[in-house]
Amino acid sequence: MRIIMIQILLLLICLFAYRASAQTDYVVSVKGDTVYGKVRLLNYNNDQKIQLTDASRKKTIYEKLQVKAFFIEGSLYHPVRTPQGYVVMKLLKSGYLSLYAFQMENQITWDGQYLYKRDGTGLEVSSLLFKKRLSAFLYECSEVTAKIESKELSRNDLEEIIDQFNECIEQRTKEAATQSVITSKLNELETAVKALEESENKTTALEVIAELRLKVQRGEKVPSLFGKTLLDALAVYPELTTLAQAVLLEVQR
Repeated sequence: MRIIMIQILLLLICLFAYRASAQTDYVVSVKGDTVYGKVRLLNYNNDQKIQLTDASRKKTIYEKLQVKAFFIEGSLYHPVRTPQGYVVMKLLKSGYLSLYAFQMENQITWDGQYLYKRDGTGLEVSSLLFKKRLSAFLYECSEVTAKIESKELSRNDLEEIIDQFNECIEQRTKEAATQSVITSKLNELETAVKALEESENKTTALEVIAELRLKVQRGEKVPSLFGKTLLDALAVYPELTTLAQAVLLEVQR
């Protein structure tokens, strides 16, 4: 009787574990549908498929290119494009530059590491020529590559390298967006000034605008004298003063 009770208890534990897993695991199809159930990655001779068992015990098999992602027991997986084709990988660290783990050939453990940029390029992490290959891959941020080449950051600092690279990209993106706004306002101001009648003030204003454009492109600080000269030149054109002040506010931030 005691053995039967133990067997029933074990069966109930397994059932509850299955239901809990089925409620949290899911597959996201390429169509954007999210399907919940018990999810398993099937990998036979490196032919990866995803199996989902729903609450009614019905099993559905997905090819890896039929899914955007799937979630198993707290881990998120994606099909990642590599030079050898798409490979299912486990997401370890997310960002513009993400770190994935993958199963190396004829292995079931997730020992391989792969870096993947949001632009679709990737690099398998290897100790062989690590410094040279990674520096070339992370060319967008010279500050990071300099630390790799000087060995300030090494193979053991991979997550720190990823963090610093992503911070660099985020900063560059913000700077590019700011520069785009400034350029747009400068263009608007320049167009308005060019429409004015010929005068010394118009010539001075256009010269300052040209200098401001160069300063912005070079990322140089704009002296306050530039702003004063521009506003003085446009003082006789009240309709342009507000626009000039808006430009200077952006440029001098």
